[in-house]
This record gives sequence, structure tokens and C-alpha cells, in this order.
Amino acid sequence: MNRYNFWFLTTEVTLLIVGKYLLNTGIHPYFYALVTGVTAGLVILIWLHLRIRLNSLLVSLPTILFFTIANSLGFAALKLTSLTNYNFIIQISLLIMPLFYSSKKP
Repeated sequence: MNRYNFWFLTTEVTLLIVGKYLLNTGIHPYFYALVTGVTAGLVILIWLHLRIRLNSLLVSLPTILFFTIANSLGFAALKLTSLTNYNFIIQISLLIMPLFYSSKKP
């Protein structure tokens, strides 16, 4: 896992913890995960754009896309399932994320 993947994951988890446990917003976890995933991706993208390290962004892109797609599908599946255990989704994401980074190595 490179440092940009780490910062993306840290930003998303921090936003989730603040929103779900401290602010008690009452927003559904899938929708909040979608918003925090997009926000974390934008934070990393803006930070990388300011530092002009686009080659590092290309390494992190599969992970960012994975989180965005996973959060979007989770939000879309609200009507299809009653599963709301977001901790399970986080654990699966943490297990799958290193696979994308390792697939980029020669």
C-alpha cells in the first residue's frame, strides 16, 4: 500500500467515524460512505494536483475507483438487501485493497 492509498483510507475512515459516531447525523451508512469516499478521493486528488505528482495518482487510481464503485453499489443496493453492517464492508475493503496495489507491481 503506498502512502496515497493510506491517506485516502485514513481520510475516509476519519470522516466515517466523525459522521457516524460523534455527530450522530442519522444519515444511512451507505449514503454517508458514498459521500465520504468521494470527499476523500477529491481531497487526495486536490492534494496530488497541487504537488503535481500524477504518476503517484495513477498508482492509487485502482484503489480510489474500487472504493467509489463499492460505495456506489452499496448505496444502490439499499432497496435490494437489509444488510446495514458497515463494519463488514470496511473489513472486506481492507482485505481487497492491497490486491489492487500488488497487481500494479511487475
